[in-house]
Amino acid sequence: DYQDQWTNEEIQILEKFFDLKVASPPYKVNALTAFCRLLGAPACILRDCLQIMRLELMPDRNLKWSVQWCLTIPPGAHPISAPAGTPAVVVKSKMIIMLMLTRIGLMLSSNTEPQSVIVPLLYDINANTIQLVEARPPAPHTQTPAQMAIVSMLRRFAELHQNPTECAIFPSVRELMTNLVIPIQQ
Repeated sequence: DYQDQWTNEEIQILEKFFDLKVASPPYKVNALTAFCRLLGAPACILRDCLQIMRLELMPDRNLKWSVQWCLTIPPGAHPISAPAGTPAVVVKSKMIIMLMLTRIGLMLSSNTEPQSVIVPLLYDINANTIQLVEARPPAPHTQTPAQMAIVSMLRRFAELHQNPTECAIFPSVRELMTNLVIPIQQ
């Protein structure tokens, strides 16, 4: 039914991503669950997700950040109501995706790890908006500088992205990868 809807390149990206993230050690049933949920998303959403997968498989060195899709919730991630290891893709009227951004292109000393941040995103399918998942239960004044920077960028993106026919997932993630600046904590 949908076989003519996808290019060979898109199918290859899905296959490579599956091989890298699902069909490789450590084998996790929840990673498979998350991947299958993603495949059940509407085509326009899956296309945006494929663009993120492409950037993970073939990083763009012109961006400030590289992306890694977390199919399960990583330990110590943003405090949402699910434990580590839970499938990190949910597709209903809203969609949750969990990404890890890692700073690239900086000259760091050999004992310095690049800056990285877990970014749990909530995409409202009906409103075509994306935002950072809020902590559960919400606690006042507990946002980190990284979370504040991401929230600010996503708000600004929502104000400027007024194209209802274009899915907001990939453009917002690309905006973060291109322009996100997180203050370095001392």
